[in-house]
Amino acid sequence: MVHAKRPGNGVILCWGLGIAFFVALAGAMSSPVSGRDKGTKAAATHPWYWIWIPQELAISPDGKSVAACVSGPLGRLTWGAVWMSNVAGGGTRLILPGPLYKGGANCVAFSGDSKLLGLCRAAGVNPFRALEPMGPSFMMADYAVQLVDSPTGDAAGGFMRQGSVDRIAFSPDGRWIAAARAFGAFPPFPPPLGEPGNLLHLWERQSGEAAKLSTSYHFDVGGLAFSPDSTELAVANKKHISLLDVRERQEVHRFDCHSPCYRAAFSPDGKFIAAADSHGLIYAWEVSTGKKLAVKAGRTWCRHSVIFSPAGEELVAASEDNATTIRFWDVSSGEEVKSLSFPEGAPCPFFFTPDGKAIVGGGAEASPVIHVWDVNTGKELQRWDLTPVQERGGR
Repeated sequence: MVHAKRPGNGVILCWGLGIAFFVALAGAMSSPVSGRDKGTKAAATHPWYWIWIPQELAISPDGKSVAACVSGPLGRLTWGAVWMSNVAGGGTRLILPGPLYKGGANCVAFSGDSKLLGLCRAAGVNPFRALEPMGPSFMMADYAVQLVDSPTGDAAGGFMRQGSVDRIAFSPDGRWIAAARAFGAFPPFPPPLGEPGNLLHLWERQSGEAAKLSTSYHFDVGGLAFSPDSTELAVANKKHISLLDVRERQEVHRFDCHSPCYRAAFSPDGKFIAAADSHGLIYAWEVSTGKKLAVKAGRTWCRHSVIFSPAGEELVAASEDNATTIRFWDVSSGEEVKSLSFPEGAPCPFFFTPDGKAIVGGGAEASPVIHVWDVNTGKELQRWDLTPVQERGGR
């Protein structure tokens, strides 16, 4: 009789540590902000591991499409699934089913002409290849920066054959694509190729040529944002926002935070920049002088959504003292001018539609849902429940 070889203690220990690692990672990464599910109905009736959260959300510049990268309950293993919805009501498509280890994505961004959708993925050599005979297989993407044709959902090439990225930004003029890795966001995958340890990369979209940067970024990159005129790139890096001159490929200014900064946002006219740090403190600066604005915004629990209104006159963020409220502050005076209440919990992340008439967002819920609310009244105008799309395989 031939007996199957029993796994050694070392193998069992490795698998145990691996499972513990992924459970802890999924729990931490499924919620990019601290306390984001406070006060929501889903949080009151469902355990944390059975709540859906839009980890990333993007609206196309032409206002016609919304893309969502959703982290789902651990029981359903859908972390990294990507949906795209037609704002005019034309339906919803599943672009990538997820989870991340099966080729899903963990960020989304539209190009300036709305024709391309950029996805953050893991590409290259599978770091878990040796473990596949003993457990689940892992699927690697062709590109770490995967481009998708927005109208059709078809693959449209990409950048970086090896490594993984967690942040993508397109310049509004369509010339540049920037990508970066949040250090340690998914440790098993190797860092991007190029300069060792550099977490930021910049390519010309048409030629695919990589731009050599005079400044290296070896710490956590919390976000990327191009200025409206495409001449500057804001990099949230450790305890500051680094402002790069795209043409000169070098840093021209730093805006300091008290703790690690999250993704920055430019005002529509490019005169101001705002961000939140890991403690929820909200900052706003004048780009030309570096002067810190006296916005009495306090703190936010949604560190990834500190944005300007489309007119550029107001700074908008979710309020820390009330998990159901989004507040608006006048950029010039720093005073609060209004607030919107959401009975089921304030959205996070959220964005304005390009015309400024509505807010698109999602929050911690029992099913994957994206909402559209009227910016003046807070009334829900539209919602996309992504569950049926997931169940029928994206069709």
